[in-house]
Amino acid sequence: MKIFISTIFDYQYVKNKKQKIYATDFNYYNNKLQKDKIIKNEWEDHKILEKDFIKLNKTIKKLENIFSKQLSKLHQNLDPFIFKKIINVWLTHYVQSYYFKWRVVDKLLKQEKKIEFTQIDVKNLKNEIIDTKDYLLRLRSSDYYNYHCYFKILEYLKKKDHKNIFFKKKKIDFEVTKNNKFHFFGKIQFFLKSYVGQFLLQKKKIFFLESQNKFFFFRISKLFKQIPFKGIYLFNWNVFKEFNLKENLDIKILTLNNIDLKKIKLDHFEKFLVKNFHSELPICYTKNFKSMKNYLDQININPKLIFTFFGHIYNELFKLWIMLKKKRYKNLYVIEHGGHHQKIRTTNKYEFQIGNKFISWPKMNVKNSVSLPPVNYFKVNTKYKRQKNFLIYVPIQKHRYISRINHGPQSNSQNYSLNNIPIFKKILQKNIFDNFLFSAKQQIDHNQKNYLENFIDKKNILKPQQFRELLPNSKLVVCSYPQTAFIDSIIQKPTILVYKKNLWPYIEDFKKVYELMEENQIIFEDAKKASEHINKIWNNPLSWWLKKDVQKARKQFLKKLNIVDNDERYIKRWTTFINYQIDIKNL
Repeated sequence: MKIFISTIFDYQYVKNKKQKIYATDFNYYNNKLQKDKIIKNEWEDHKILEKDFIKLNKTIKKLENIFSKQLSKLHQNLDPFIFKKIINVWLTHYVQSYYFKWRVVDKLLKQEKKIEFTQIDVKNLKNEIIDTKDYLLRLRSSDYYNYHCYFKILEYLKKKDHKNIFFKKKKIDFEVTKNNKFHFFGKIQFFLKSYVGQFLLQKKKIFFLESQNKFFFFRISKLFKQIPFKGIYLFNWNVFKEFNLKENLDIKILTLNNIDLKKIKLDHFEKFLVKNFHSELPICYTKNFKSMKNYLDQININPKLIFTFFGHIYNELFKLWIMLKKKRYKNLYVIEHGGHHQKIRTTNKYEFQIGNKFISWPKMNVKNSVSLPPVNYFKVNTKYKRQKNFLIYVPIQKHRYISRINHGPQSNSQNYSLNNIPIFKKILQKNIFDNFLFSAKQQIDHNQKNYLENFIDKKNILKPQQFRELLPNSKLVVCSYPQTAFIDSIIQKPTILVYKKNLWPYIEDFKKVYELMEENQIIFEDAKKASEHINKIWNNPLSWWLKKDVQKARKQFLKKLNIVDNDERYIKRWTTFINYQIDIKNL
């Protein structure tokens, strides 16, 4: 009988010499797992990944109807449509992350006659999920949380007569550090800003939750004779949730016994999700909901147009405010915040399903979308300044555990972004690799960092979010994924993309321009060939970058993304769109 190890959490407590079998390659960069003991990750095959993505969309839709009705009953029969929209992103993470684990367990039980799992009883551990962002962060990196998800699947299946599952109990105490983040003055400051915000936003026709680009925000505010005041001061969820009052609410209505499933056809996996959902639902939709609604009921602003880049995803306060009135919902315009042109969207198709219109970068064949120049690049300097002698490398942010369906590597062994580093070190000339700066968007996993330090000097592993600060002075940028950082770079600097095409399938409209970029050595799949190219151009990257054919490929790619090198055209396109939308509202 093999011992099933789900995460680093149970790995550290299992000292048994019995043969082990691992859920994923979570410990890959420690070289402590043998490949033949890891359950095959079928999402490494992107055809299976895309097939599951389509399948799970149907599950999400089905569960959205069930859960929204239950939440409506919990909150005085508030319109279920409100809950459909505000829980959608959480539900997407919930369904997709659990399906990956369900697949792993299913494969495990088919290939092993008997398995043992360590049931760890953890004392003194509070496990309340605050909001969707909290849920996502736990799914990405919490060893205990992911362990507990696997335990719940195995426990459910054992009760459903899977006799080959055996639990071995173990008790541990957990040191709980109290969160002392809340400050009374923070609460006072929040409500002062909120009061001022209401006053300044009352007469605004155009409301921006965030600015994204301060030059664009100030210019639009000036043209429409508005005070440049962002709406986030009214809807600062990160501050509000620190002092949000919990209601003593009986949530038994959300349990399986109180859900009528007679007319709903559910498969085995979906039944598990329904049974489990009340224990994973963030408290912003249950105990904290009333205080959120009470605060929002006091906000009296009625803009004709409401714009957001991120608020519809993880800002629970803003989402609820939008949904409480149908007029506001119809006035919402979601702006694309990154240059997405792949087949799978990380938040499913939520951007197209909430609000009046989705403002994309590339043209999309979707009814309620419109393509406008990206706000991000208004007033961005595209002139090639004198550069310093360093190369910026932008890796993919591969988290320890799978939290949702996304393009890119689905395992550590498939993470070419990190696994190419030894190749760069070997092939790149020493004077180039000595100036090779590793610039991740977020804090990287400590195992990954330890692995990197075998190849890269510690001082060359940058702190998170330094990329944009250093970009204007870089000599060359090497990106490992074809999204926002690649676009930021290709606008301003000589840039190379080293990636795996099969892990990032683009929409059909981009096929020819990608082929053109490959022909002109902007895109590589082979890190060795990319390194040889870098060695060749390093003394003067602009001599390659400014070649007619290279610039033609670059410009065609930017054109596909609706990026124009003319600030007045930016403003004209946007003001025309805004004025037209205001005119429609006035009819």
